Amino acid sequence: MNSADKVEVNLDFILKAIRSLPDYKPASGEAPFQLICFPENSLFMRIKEGSAVESFDLTESFWPEFISLARQKNLVIHLGSIAVKTADGHNTNSSVIVHPAEGVTAGYAKIHLFDIELEGQKPIRESDAFKHGEKEQFLHIGDWVLGQSICYDIRFSELYQKYAEAQVDARWVDGKRPAQSPSIPYGDRPPWASLFAAARRWAGGPPHSWWRSVRPLTPRSRQQR
Repeated sequence: MNSADKVEVNLDFILKAIRSLPDYKPASGEAPFQLICFPENSLFMRIKEGSAVESFDLTESFWPEFISLARQKNLVIHLGSIAVKTADGHNTNSSVIVHPAEGVTAGYAKIHLFDIELEGQKPIRESDAFKHGEKEQFLHIGDWVLGQSICYDIRFSELYQKYAEAQVDARWVDGKRPAQSPSIPYGDRPPWASLFAAARRWAGGPPHSWWRSVRPLTPRSRQQR
């Protein structure tokens, strides 16, 4: 997915992707897919420095369609992160989970915001737009337990140590890659949104970590752990 700075464009892409998945048919047993994932900044990607960040809450008018699709497909929809409005008037860079039974909930809020200062360059402060998350969070999909994180979190080992101690099945990193140029037409830009997971075990072998691009989680991929 190439996130744009137009909410309607991103929504259209996401909803079309979900609709393209096969419907759940109870008579057939297990759903074809259990999880579909979208990247950090999936609903809005700020391209122009200094422009406002589009933020959302869990009562937006588009969420009922997400819930309907989650039930129709019998899967969990994971938006890697969006700017979620909090009760105190701030925004968090948070994942959002749409569950067929539980509806829409805010997931993990990014703890380590991208604040850097390099000599001779203008400081970059993600904390100007977001407040820090406070704790780790787990996501349960079937018999998988996923430890969530977002982008810059990957540079801070203490979060992943907590997930390792909890023996999660995957340590999950939502991220993005900048396009070479925002002037390249939307549909032609190289992907700047990637989602990866490090699994704790594979095919019954000894515990170890391996990296793979995450696609919808299917019964087959569950059996291969």
